Amino acid sequence: MAPPLPATFYARDALDVAAELLGAQVTANGVTLRITEVEAYRFPGDTANHARMGRTPRNAPMWGPPGHAYVYLCYGLHRMLNFVTGPEGHAAAVLIREDAPVQPESPYGLTKVHGEQMLDWMVARRGWRAVSLRYFNPVGAHASGQIGQPPEAAVALVPRVLAALATPGARVKIFGTDWPTADGTCLRDYVHISDLSRAHLLAMECLERPGHQVFNVGTGRPHSVREVIAACDEAAGWRVPVDAAPRREGDMAVAVADPARFHGATGFVATRQLHEMVESAWRWARANPEGYGAKGSRG
Repeated sequence: MAPPLPATFYARDALDVAAELLGAQVTANGVTLRITEVEAYRFPGDTANHARMGRTPRNAPMWGPPGHAYVYLCYGLHRMLNFVTGPEGHAAAVLIREDAPVQPESPYGLTKVHGEQMLDWMVARRGWRAVSLRYFNPVGAHASGQIGQPPEAAVALVPRVLAALATPGARVKIFGTDWPTADGTCLRDYVHISDLSRAHLLAMECLERPGHQVFNVGTGRPHSVREVIAACDEAAGWRVPVDAAPRREGDMAVAVADPARFHGATGFVATRQLHEMVESAWRWARANPEGYGAKGSRG
């Protein structure tokens, strides 16, 4: 972002900061964006202390000049304003860094926080060396076709869509179609499981250093829910019907990893694209329709 924000910016209330950001310009990847919509919470999911200002036109291009940008702020999180755009300058997003204040929105997320806290304790009290990897939406299957994710009881977007594509008459719900993004659906970061496996091997080398190191593992590239569904449709060769549904409590418009720290420590770059992720997952699902252990399964 240019120019750099003053240090006093980071210590202020997100609701106060939001009002001042509206209408400002930022530059990312050589593209100038004007902030036309800001959503702010004092804490994640804190609807009692929430502000939403401005509105990004749904038909407006997300690239400049001046372009349009959406900013999501929480108290303490605005220190991480870091915009990323696609190669055409669209899909502006805020990258999440490892030093973000952690506010889990589910029991599952809470277990991750407690796990990192226990490692902090053992590093401080027992001299352990530890590495924690924070995954951003792992997707895909191994190229061999022998390792994949069973589609039954799927919760994550990609296996849920693939399960629907394989089930006659099934439909997929899109939770929120009025988010301030280019197509109105949430933006997320997805990483292929083979890239993720390679990240684990590199993380093992980091154990040579003392302390507890925390790294994001993602691509830093945002993809919308509609983009993901379209990629799944293309992999299958037909389209799954979709239904618009209300936003889910605790969801946020944009959640994209800042992978810079892990890259700096190990040289890691996630190389596989979204279409490779969903195509590999679809191949495995078709070869193993009942998951592992079933008749005809290659797993």
